[in-house]
Amino acid sequence: MRTAATAEHFIARTHRLLIFATILIAIAYAFTLKGDFTYVDEADYYFIASNILKHHTFSRDGVNPTASRPPGYPAALVPVLGLYDSVRSAKAVNLLWWIGAAFVTSHIAGELYGSAGGALALLFVLSYPVTLYTAGTLYPQGITAFFFLVSIAVHFRPTTRTSLKEAFLQGLIFSFLIVSVPLYAANLAIFMAFQVFETDGVRKVLVTCLVAAFAVGLWSLRNYSAFGQFTFASNSGVNLLLGNSPLTGPNSGTNVDVNVIAPEALGLPEVQRDAALKKHAVEWIKAHPREFGWLFVKKFANWFNYRNQLRTSGESSGVRDLMMALSYYPLLALALLLPLVKERRLTELEGYLYSSYGAAALAYAMFFTRIRFRVPFDYLLIILASGSASILLHSYRIRTANLEAPAR
Repeated sequence: MRTAATAEHFIARTHRLLIFATILIAIAYAFTLKGDFTYVDEADYYFIASNILKHHTFSRDGVNPTASRPPGYPAALVPVLGLYDSVRSAKAVNLLWWIGAAFVTSHIAGELYGSAGGALALLFVLSYPVTLYTAGTLYPQGITAFFFLVSIAVHFRPTTRTSLKEAFLQGLIFSFLIVSVPLYAANLAIFMAFQVFETDGVRKVLVTCLVAAFAVGLWSLRNYSAFGQFTFASNSGVNLLLGNSPLTGPNSGTNVDVNVIAPEALGLPEVQRDAALKKHAVEWIKAHPREFGWLFVKKFANWFNYRNQLRTSGESSGVRDLMMALSYYPLLALALLLPLVKERRLTELEGYLYSSYGAAALAYAMFFTRIRFRVPFDYLLIILASGSASILLHSYRIRTANLEAPAR
């Protein structure tokens, strides 16, 4: 009994130290952030947010309207830039979402696997540096990871039954997720599939879905007003073509020259160019169903890759690839091990975590897969991995105690 109490005390103290370490690491990393853009996409998000703030228009240049990026993340940057207009400070604020995601991950793991699971989840986040690196860029992955985890924590909390109010809240959360990263629509589908079997599930699904559809509809209505046609984002065509073309490989990502594939799209207005690129991608898929299917399988497998062929070559190195492999694959292995080490069936929440991870991989494989896209969902792996690790540690402690117990 004293041994168990001592172990719990040690876990609680370790958890507090890990919380302190998480905050300290974020602060230390904030001082290393640069005041410029490492990736082209970052500049897009920043300048669109700046133009919303200064010119009250969703535009890259402050004059011409754009739909080249979904509106969620630029809108979230607006109050940040309103307080202090600086690239470096905006990146630093992004680290707050990383801290929040780490703590919510630990909370969910603690609810599932006890105090040891919560502490291990936080340790695994700290041992997985790509989450911190991604949070230190002007990308939506940090903030969307936090809100997706909040959605999970709210819906699967053990002490309170879900209600229509919670369904409405989930609709708001998924609205933001989808208007920030549209492929969260796949995760909304998984969420509704789990929700529909609950008490009053059909009504909850309708509420959640209608709220999300309303947000998407508002943005599409804005685009109709700006461009004369309903569209959600004018980068869907290029993303579809990047992932489905004769020049596409499983790990090619953005390293495909779409101008070679569709030269007639050069010089076209934004929305018309998007439509032309999308048409090329759809035609290639229809004409090459076997190649499309095999490429889809390889892109799905690439979701689990430890390296990407980056256009920004300076951000890739052998050391970084090794760190990525050594931090990702143990988490993946532990997460996959959970059904084998658990004595009982998987819980509904665990099923949801596996399903959400798989749904994201399948959705992105329709376009192209990157480590950055995977990062928000790797928190789900961390939760599952903490379950396996806590079970294995508990078994080890029991075996050790039995070996050390004096014979009677």
